[in-house]
Amino acid sequence: MKRLNLRLALTSCCCILALALLCAQSATSAEHSDDVVASAHQTVIAGKPLSYWVERASTTLSGEDSDATVAALISAVVSDDNAVRVVAADALALMGPRAKSVAKILIAQLGDDEPWVRAACSCLLYTSPS
Repeated sequence: MKRLNLRLALTSCCCILALALLCAQSATSAEHSDDVVASAHQTVIAGKPLSYWVERASTTLSGEDSDATVAALISAVVSDDNAVRVVAADALALMGPRAKSVAKILIAQLGDDEPWVRAACSCLLYTSPS
């Protein structure tokens, strides 16, 4: 029971942190306008637009398809483009435990300049089973 309460507390804190970062970013910067995010979704990753991989992240996939999606999103999360990293990190967070195999790469992204990338990676790390 204590373990469940700890996981719930960590998940809640992570979501609150992400919401706070989103609000702060909206108030201080318009960098991620709809045009920037739309452009990020069209960036080609592993031969397909990022939007393809994001859509797959929110669906139930077989093991091989899931691995391919995680690999594509990881290559996007280390991109030079801030918007691409944000979109990819959010998609990986949606995948939850299916993306836990990339924990070392996500830990490296906790130092990212983009707060939303850090928040999405933190959420995935905290909510995925050990």
